[in-house]
Amino acid sequence: MGPAGTFDPGQVVIIPSLYPNKDSLVLNVDVMSDPSERILKGEVAPLSQPHMPVKSMNLASNEHAFVIKGKPRPAVILGGGFSRWPTNPSEQLYVCVPLYTVDKPRITQQFVIEVQAMLYPSMFYLPPNPMFRLKESIARFGLIQVAHRTAMKASVVRQK
Repeated sequence: MGPAGTFDPGQVVIIPSLYPNKDSLVLNVDVMSDPSERILKGEVAPLSQPHMPVKSMNLASNEHAFVIKGKPRPAVILGGGFSRWPTNPSEQLYVCVPLYTVDKPRITQQFVIEVQAMLYPSMFYLPPNPMFRLKESIARFGLIQVAHRTAMKASVVRQK
C-alpha cells in the first residue's frame, strides 16, 4: 500500500480473481420456506426467471446471486479511482490484470518462451520475485477485471 493507505498502478496485490462464467449458475434462494429470511435454504442452479426478491441479501426480483468460480490470486493494478455513482460516490475500484503461475504440467516451457518473446499480445511474462512473494507468472490481459478496494490485499507489507 502507498503512504496514504492507497494502492498504486503497477503494484502487485492479491484480489479475488474470478474465472469467466460460462455456465450462468446462480444461488436460488427459497424465500417461501422462511419469509422472515432468518434461515434461508438455497441451491446452485442454472439461471432462470423469475424469482422472489431476497431482502436479506439486497437482491431485487431482477437480480441474482451468481455463483462464479475463482480464487485469491496475485494481480497487477493498472489503474483505479472512485465510482462516483450517486448511491455510493466513494466506492473505490481498481482495474487489475491477474497473474497465473506457470508451474503446472500442462503449461509447456515452449509456451513460456513464446510469452517471453511477446508472441502473444494478450499476455506478459513476469519472472519470480521473492520480495513480492511472486512465482514465475504470466499476466493475462484477456482476463482483466475490476476489484473493489475492500476485497484487495497488499502482496507484501512495506518495511518501516
